[in-house]
Amino acid sequence: MVTSSTVSGPPFRFCGQSGSGVCRVTFAALTAVCLLAGCVPQDGGSALLADQAHSGQAPSATDDQDVGTLTTTYVLSGAYLEDWQPALRNETAIAEVALEANRMSIDRSPTLFLLRAAEAESAAEKAAWFPRIRPTASLGVGSTGPGIGISVTQMIYDFSQTRTRREKAEISRAMTEIQFWQERNEDVRDALLSYVDAVEANEIIAARQDLEQRLMELAMQEADRVQSGVTGQGDTLFLDVSRQENRRDMIRQRARLTDARARLLRDAGVRLDQAPQLRFAALSGACQAPQKRDHAPDLLRARLAVELAMMSEQEARKNLFPRIVAAADLTTGTGGSPEDNARIAFEGGSIAGGGARLRIEAERQKTLAAERGFTTARHDLARELERLDIDTHALRNTLREYGELVQTTERSLALFKDRFLAGAASVSEAVRLEVERNANLVAIAETRGAIERNCVEAARLYGALSAADIDLE
Repeated sequence: MVTSSTVSGPPFRFCGQSGSGVCRVTFAALTAVCLLAGCVPQDGGSALLADQAHSGQAPSATDDQDVGTLTTTYVLSGAYLEDWQPALRNETAIAEVALEANRMSIDRSPTLFLLRAAEAESAAEKAAWFPRIRPTASLGVGSTGPGIGISVTQMIYDFSQTRTRREKAEISRAMTEIQFWQERNEDVRDALLSYVDAVEANEIIAARQDLEQRLMELAMQEADRVQSGVTGQGDTLFLDVSRQENRRDMIRQRARLTDARARLLRDAGVRLDQAPQLRFAALSGACQAPQKRDHAPDLLRARLAVELAMMSEQEARKNLFPRIVAAADLTTGTGGSPEDNARIAFEGGSIAGGGARLRIEAERQKTLAAERGFTTARHDLARELERLDIDTHALRNTLREYGELVQTTERSLALFKDRFLAGAASVSEAVRLEVERNANLVAIAETRGAIERNCVEAARLYGALSAADIDLE
C-alpha cells in the first residue's frame, strides 16, 4: 500500500487557503477516513479473512471444514501444476493420439486469446498504483483564456479497492487458464473415444471374419456329406442363413469403423491403418487414471469461483469509502504565465442511498451460491468417479465370465468335431456352437471397449489427458 507520494511541480495549495479553517477541516476529514479504515480489510489480509472476521469464524474454518485441502492458495500459486500426473503411458498408440488431439485443440481454441487477454488485464491492475499523467487543453470561455497543460494524479489511499481489483483479475486469469485446460481435456477425450470405437469395431470385424472362415469350413464339410447322402439340404440352408447374418453384422461394423476413423481424423488429424494400432492389445495398461480427486478442473474452477464471489462482496463493501487522491495541474495560457494547482481530493464513496447496501447483499447471495456450487461440484465429482469405478469393476468381472464361456464353447466344439465327422451330429448343432462362441468374442470386445471408455472419462474428470501446464511460445 502506498501511503505517501511526491508530485513534481509547485507546492500543494488549497483553494481558499487564506484561513486556518481549511486546515482544520482537512485534518478532521483525514482523521475520519482513518477511523473508517478499520471497518474494511487492508493490504495485510485477504477478503477471505475479512469475511471470516465479519462472521466470527476462526480463520481456518472455511478452508479446513468446507473445502478440505483444496485452497485458493494451492490453485493460484500453481502448486496443482506440480501435482499433475498423466493418465496415458508414454510411447503407446493411445498416447500418440492424445498428443495429436491436444495439439489440434490448442491450434483451434479461441480460449487461448481469452487467456492472453486475462493475463493483460491482470498486469494492468498491478499497474494501477503508478501515477497517471494526462495532457489537458482548454479553448477558453468568457473571461478564461485558452491554454494547454499537464495533470498528474497519484492514488494515496483507497481502502484496498485497487488490491481487490488486482486479486479479482488474477483469479479471473487463473479461471481462464483452468478453463483452457478443461477444454483441451474434453477435446482429447472426444478423440480417444473415437479411437476406442475404431479399435472395438476392428476387433468385432476380426471376430466376424473368423466366424466366416469357420462357417465356410463347415459348409465344405457339409457339401461332402450331402454328396455322400449322409444328410439332406435342410442343414445347408440353415448354414447359409447363418453366414448371411454374420456378413450383415460385419458390414455394420465396417461402417462403424469408417465413421470412427473419420471422427478421429476430424478431432486429432490422425489416420489409422488396419494395423496392431487398432487392436486392444495395444491398449493393455495404457490408460491409468490418477487417484487424487481434488485435482480436477471442474473442482479447481468452482473453488476459484467461491473466492471471486467473496472478493466481489468485499469490493462492494469497500466502495462505500472514498479514495484519497493527490493531484497537481500545470497550465500555460496565451499570456505565457503558467498557472499551477495542487490538491488532495476525495473521490467516490457512498454513505447512504444509491442502493449500496442492497448491492452488498446481492454480492453476498452470489457468494453463497458459489459456495453451494463448489459443494455440489465436489459431491457430483465423487459420485461420478464412484460410478465409473463400480461400473469398471463390474465390467472386469463380466469380461472374465465371457472368457470362461469362450473356453467352455471351445471344449464343446472339440468334442463335437469327432461326432460331426462320424455323421452322428448335424451341421446345425455345429453352427449354433460356432455362433455362440463368436457372440462371446463380440461381447468381450464390447466389454473391453466399455472399460477403456470408463478409463478415458475418469482421466478427463481428473484433467489427466492433457497437461495442466503447457508452453504456448
